[in-house]
Amino acid sequence: MKNRILKTIVSWVLFIALLLTSTVAVDRLLRDKENCSKYDRFYSEKEDFDVLFFGSSRVIDGVVPLQLWEEYGIRSYNMAQHNENVIASYWQLQNAIKYHPPKVVFFDISLFSINVITPESDKGLQAYLHKSLDHMPLSVLKIRAVNELTDGYDLNEYLFPLAIYHNRWSSLGEADIYVTANAFMGGEDRVVHEGQPYAEWGGDEALSRDAFNPDMLHIGDVIDLCRENDIDVVFTCAPAPGMRYQSYYYPAINSFEAYFEEKGVPFLNFCRDDTFLNNRTDYADSTHLNPSGSRKLTHEIGEYLVANYSFGEVSDKLRRQWDDAYDTYLLTRSAEILGCIGNGDVEGFLSLVSGTKEYGLKVVIPSEDYKIDKQIKNFLFDMGYFPDDFIVDPSSHTLMFRLVDRKNAMIVAELRCPY
Repeated sequence: MKNRILKTIVSWVLFIALLLTSTVAVDRLLRDKENCSKYDRFYSEKEDFDVLFFGSSRVIDGVVPLQLWEEYGIRSYNMAQHNENVIASYWQLQNAIKYHPPKVVFFDISLFSINVITPESDKGLQAYLHKSLDHMPLSVLKIRAVNELTDGYDLNEYLFPLAIYHNRWSSLGEADIYVTANAFMGGEDRVVHEGQPYAEWGGDEALSRDAFNPDMLHIGDVIDLCRENDIDVVFTCAPAPGMRYQSYYYPAINSFEAYFEEKGVPFLNFCRDDTFLNNRTDYADSTHLNPSGSRKLTHEIGEYLVANYSFGEVSDKLRRQWDDAYDTYLLTRSAEILGCIGNGDVEGFLSLVSGTKEYGLKVVIPSEDYKIDKQIKNFLFDMGYFPDDFIVDPSSHTLMFRLVDRKNAMIVAELRCPY
């Protein structure tokens, strides 16, 4: 009798274990692979990171972790997510430090609006929240996060995303089986360009604490959480020229600044203090940086980090791993450059090449009086290429860029300007 009961118990345990394992496997197969690609590297990393970045798409497109590694030897990961507000970033931070507590956290407050997701919410907002939450392992922490961010309206959809991805069977492809890890350590490139008019910061006006209290956005909790875990936190406001003069925006950011001063924590207002950027060349749109801009912002952050913090020595094994990751990143960037060449995208091409150590340009014009498009001229001047550097070659018939591999001192590709 006892053996029969024991066999029954064992059978049920095995059945439940098999069911759970199968469910997890099917859930991973069907879910959004962009999300898996972004965060898999973070969870699988054995060593902790020096720095983690949190925020919205302005941070995803603005910070390049592998540039920080190559220039400063700082190991970092970009945890930011599209359309992620500060409350969602707070829950992201709580989850992240359970796996990899860093030495420094950069926490961006650009998107401070409160978007509680309800059944009536825009489908796009619901999809963005999935990007913030789906990668989190099921836990009490995730339940609390979902409950706050959705006001508890549909816990099942966000706790068990298989409920909404189950109908993807018909669209499965090879990319769903072989997921490629994000080559940018969580970041990404926004390879478009849109020159921005210069705009002054709106002024010194700030909101009263009664009208705008950062603690309602968990900002005080972020500070306490980092202090409890011996993590230094740096708050930022990402560059966004289209927001500098908005009447609802700059007073709120000024209020944040006063709050951070009271709390004794650093705040870098890149939305106001962005003289290291070029409005004509460094933006994808009014609120996001392109690769030219992200390279400059990342350099600015790197300079700040080495001036204010010290990071320990890296083992030879770990150095090789990060050097390999940097090589993979360069290959991905090279593929983007070749894509721009193939599409005749001159401005995208220049934004990717600008400021790189790996590539230089030879600028060819058909005649000395050839008129270069004003926007392209802005890029060339920003990159340090002036008319005296141009090569005159009548056989080119149009403006042409020869891409030079600096390491091997050889021309590896050419792009003819289509206009």
